[in-house]
Amino acid sequence: MSAQDTVSDRIFARLPDEVRQSFSDSQRSALVAAMGEALPGRHSINLRLSIPLLVTRIFLTVIADVERRGSGRRSAERGRHPVATLGNIAFLVLVVVTLYALALLATLIYGSVIEF
Repeated sequence: MSAQDTVSDRIFARLPDEVRQSFSDSQRSALVAAMGEALPGRHSINLRLSIPLLVTRIFLTVIADVERRGSGRRSAERGRHPVATLGNIAFLVLVVVTLYALALLATLIYGSVIEF
């Protein structure tokens, strides 16, 4: 079973019965084909982590590959997913503070200021 089949089956399962039954075989095939074009492919870097915290879990995804999207799609996605959000800025600040703290700790240990 391909990823396209899995996604299309899940989407069709979420439709109300009367709507799902109204699709002809050719309509369903055309819709599945259109969904297949929208499915992401495999990426060179695809990290997906679920990180447990005290009261909840956070989901972190890093995906990287050669850019294949056209300029129109990139522009539309920038509008839907802006980079400069409060959550993104807070995350970047947390990462930078953590890296600086680790660098300081490594420097103190290496300089024998802290002994283990």
